[in-house]
Amino acid sequence: MESKEIIITYETLFDLLKREKDRVELQKLEPEFFANVLSYLREKRQFAQQQSQGSYDEAMKANREIDNIRKIIKEFYDRREKKLVLLALDQSRTKSNLVDYSHMLKDERDFFDQITGLLDAFRDGILGNILNERLPAVHTSLEAKRQEQHPLPSPPSFPLSPGQSAQTGEESQDASDGGTEQAEGSQKPTALLRFLHPVPKFVGPELDEYGPFAEDDIASLPREVAEVLLSKGRVEEIHEE
Repeated sequence: MESKEIIITYETLFDLLKREKDRVELQKLEPEFFANVLSYLREKRQFAQQQSQGSYDEAMKANREIDNIRKIIKEFYDRREKKLVLLALDQSRTKSNLVDYSHMLKDERDFFDQITGLLDAFRDGILGNILNERLPAVHTSLEAKRQEQHPLPSPPSFPLSPGQSAQTGEESQDASDGGTEQAEGSQKPTALLRFLHPVPKFVGPELDEYGPFAEDDIASLPREVAEVLLSKGRVEEIHEE
């Protein structure tokens, strides 16, 4: 399937999302994937605008489908983004040459290279200097990395201020070493659901309102709410291994 051209539809996007959730590694996509998704989204938007001149129910159905498509695309991107960040963190720490770049889209490869370079600069500027009994010198390390990547003077392609970069590096470090335990503890577990039947608006255990949901809607809901819907056969969960 990966070697054939994939026509973007709601079903193929949903299938790609499930594959990305079920696999540890990035799945291979066509180089024109983003362009094809954009064309599909524009077609759906144009169709919804045409339906708006017809019946109200058809217009609402078309707009709801667009909302679901956007949710799938966002979840799909979030999954790949997380994998790329973890790959960059591992690459920065181990200096391994085993990274498979063939499964990265061009923009994803640029993102990976930028994140890896940023992590390298902060690791060298902070940890490297401390181990050599020197004060951290992140700015010097960043400049060295930029000179290494761009021998001729050119505007930095990742224009973050040192303060912003430091936060990104620390957050990536904490995510791997368990430093986000407090943040994770403050977030309640959720489940990504696909609705099998229409569900009217309802109130959850903590008096939060949810819905209404139509058949085939995609939503991420608190686990305790999801369990009730699953027990009633109203939804199916997109499982993650």
